[in-house]
Amino acid sequence: MAALQAKLTQSRIPSVLYADVNHPQALGLLTFSEDPNHFVSRVHDAVRDCSRAAGNAPWKVRPEFAMFGRTCSTGYESDLQHWLIDRPRDTVMHEGWDWVVWYPLKRTGAFSRLDSKEQGAILREHGTIGRQYGAGPRARHPPRLPRHSTPTTTTSSSAPSARRSTRCRTSCSPCGRPSRPASTWSTWGPSSWAA
Repeated sequence: MAALQAKLTQSRIPSVLYADVNHPQALGLLTFSEDPNHFVSRVHDAVRDCSRAAGNAPWKVRPEFAMFGRTCSTGYESDLQHWLIDRPRDTVMHEGWDWVVWYPLKRTGAFSRLDSKEQGAILREHGTIGRQYGAGPRARHPPRLPRHSTPTTTTSSSAPSARRSTRCRTSCSPCGRPSRPASTWSTWGPSSWAA
């Protein structure tokens, strides 16, 4: 984990590393960028190089714990730069929050077909549950990350992780209507690897 942290830092890849509480040889990596090429070039290269240098079997992505998402807006925010880029980044990089729980909220097409009043009621219920879960800053500042499944990741499985480092938080992922074109969204990709 320390070697990967050093490689990510050396490569200037903004990221957060997690120690997985469910697998002693697994780690989770959260990285983010406004450029989609970041994930398939810089991040893949850094992880591959570090995996090879370790001298062990190559690391394997655990697709059941991989998510890919983007920040999005509800349409009411006055400062999109803050809500879509700065706030999510500052939240996950916060030095004082040393653990995280990621759980994907995958909406079905049925949600999209509901009228706005019914959608609003569901979102309010989700927000109420979140506030009841915790009154501290961790529960109040989740990045909004809709989950985008890959064909091998079609279920809404939970992927709780803990970390040894100190830049992290708890998160949920309600999604609103996007207020920026796709090319300028901040994209996030938490994934889990195991040896």
